[in-house]
Amino acid sequence: MKVDPYLIDTLMRDLVAHSRSPAAFLVYLQLYRQTHGAGRESVAISHTVLAGLIGISKRSVQIAVAHLAGRRLIRQRKGRPTAVPVYTVLTPWIRKRIREHKWGRRFRLPHYPALSDIRGAPDCGLPQSLAEIS
Repeated sequence: MKVDPYLIDTLMRDLVAHSRSPAAFLVYLQLYRQTHGAGRESVAISHTVLAGLIGISKRSVQIAVAHLAGRRLIRQRKGRPTAVPVYTVLTPWIRKRIREHKWGRRFRLPHYPALSDIRGAPDCGLPQSLAEIS
């Protein structure tokens, strides 16, 4: 699994040192592995299973999940209060507009400038007003 360098270089230091929540980093890393590492968008996993995979208590997982959700690093959905949560791992530091094509190939969507930007260009040849059209 390829890990985004931001996770180790920045997020780890931020969660462990600044927020004083090493469990939050471990939970995020495990959820990242279960989603991005497996090529999935989200994963349904209980707090008990997550605690067992990481090696921390269930209560620590609950606190870490609440912290990560508050920081908008994960999204948690439940059908019912007692249902197994479905987690989506968010990567807010990635702002690229990348979509997956129907054949599985990834491509970057082109950037189209606003019409006002084009009109201001000197060599574009577009009329500057409606009076120039008629």
